[in-house]
Amino acid sequence: MPFDTYTLERIEKNDSELKEIHLRGFITDKDIKDLVTAAQKGHNTNLRSIFIYDAKISDEGARMLAELENIEKLDLNDNEIGDEGACAIAGMRKLKYLSLAGNQIGEKGAAALAKNQTIESLILFANEKITEIGISQFLNNTTLTGFVFDKERFSESLVEAIKQQLLMNEEALTLVSRAKRPRSFFAAATAEGSEERILEALLAESNVDGFKDGLLRTITIKCRKMSSEQRDEFIHDLQEGLESIKRQTQTVKQNA
Repeated sequence: MPFDTYTLERIEKNDSELKEIHLRGFITDKDIKDLVTAAQKGHNTNLRSIFIYDAKISDEGARMLAELENIEKLDLNDNEIGDEGACAIAGMRKLKYLSLAGNQIGEKGAAALAKNQTIESLILFANEKITEIGISQFLNNTTLTGFVFDKERFSESLVEAIKQQLLMNEEALTLVSRAKRPRSFFAAATAEGSEERILEALLAESNVDGFKDGLLRTITIKCRKMSSEQRDEFIHDLQEGLESIKRQTQTVKQNA
């Protein structure tokens, strides 16, 4: 069923109590246009989550939804969204959770989603057009900590590599959350015993430099609001700290 007049009025009035929308069934692109128009007309900043399942939303509807700048959770399972819609959604800059299961996304859409640097949880199963090439794009993503896809369709080596990347991202994001302002990396790493967890992660990785590169990318993204001088100083401290941990790792390996 389409959006009722009352709901659209609440969206247009920027109702502070209307933070989520849950709908299922015959929702079309026209209905999405009504929703987006109401939100933009009222400069809505309170609506943060949209869940519309088993509907008729196409690439055009997805493109319109992508214009809603404050959305943090978006669930569009079982619709008719393809690569163009996925590419539009990939441009959303506040999105943390995204589910596009049961759509028609292929390699192009997967590649675009892999480049997004805000999404932390992503569900893409039942998109049969995505091949191993598309899934492998997520090996370069530094923010995903949860990723659901059709594991049985892909090689064990790729699935394991994705799993390791997610674990690495989680370690990096945990570390970033402890470093709210420029300070010694090592001080942040040792806070609340986190040094031990980082050391364990590095021991589990055969390529310590690869871990370092991914962590540096994440830090750079998270610190965009810093001044250039603050960021340079922080990343310099980060590099020194990682080198110190790397030396400790080598010592542990030698003594093992």
